[in-house]
Amino acid sequence: MSSAQGKRSAGMAGRAVWAAVAVLAAASAAMLWARQERGQGATAVLWIDGAEAATFSLAPGREEKADLHEAYGLPMHIEIKDGAIRFYDVACPDQICVATGFISRDGEVAVCMPNRAALTVVDEAG
Repeated sequence: MSSAQGKRSAGMAGRAVWAAVAVLAAASAAMLWARQERGQGATAVLWIDGAEAATFSLAPGREEKADLHEAYGLPMHIEIKDGAIRFYDVACPDQICVATGFISRDGEVAVCMPNRAALTVVDEAG
């Protein structure tokens, strides 16, 4: 490998690292913004492809099931029950998101990598 090729490879790797840092910084800023913009009480945020797609109240006593295929084209469902949310009935090979179960505490996350979807819980009260 010539020194020019080595420098070019190092430059490409450096750009990839900076791109990854920029994506993580943008996601962190979005999560902080989501925390500041929400009112009191727990809220679940649905992220698709790294963008906020929907929010769901996790108010006590609220029960809801939603088909994400109808609204977002994702082969999955969510359930809200007893102040918590979960993925269920998901078309993905490993079912890690389903195994995560209900999440309800501030900062908890359930992720479905094959469907590029995530649920996060935001609670102003902590």
